[in-house]
Amino acid sequence: MIYEKSRIQSNIFIFRKYAQIICFMLIVIMNLSAWIDLEGVFVELTIMISFIPEGWTIPSVVGLCLCAANIMPAIVTFLRWYQGK
Repeated sequence: MIYEKSRIQSNIFIFRKYAQIICFMLIVIMNLSAWIDLEGVFVELTIMISFIPEGWTIPSVVGLCLCAANIMPAIVTFLRWYQGK
């Protein structure tokens, strides 16, 4: 009976370890795909500037949105930590 409990607990520990590794790998893949997508947008913007009437306004707005997207998660994390949640 005791042997069975310890075996079940070790299996749960192994399952959690594999689940953490798989979760980490999926997060890395998701972040890499978002980064590649944004880099593609910036590469295409230099080509589109000569064709669109807005000119350099669109790349500056995209850059501003990208900066906000990078800063906001840090602000939310800090606020949640500061509130103690």
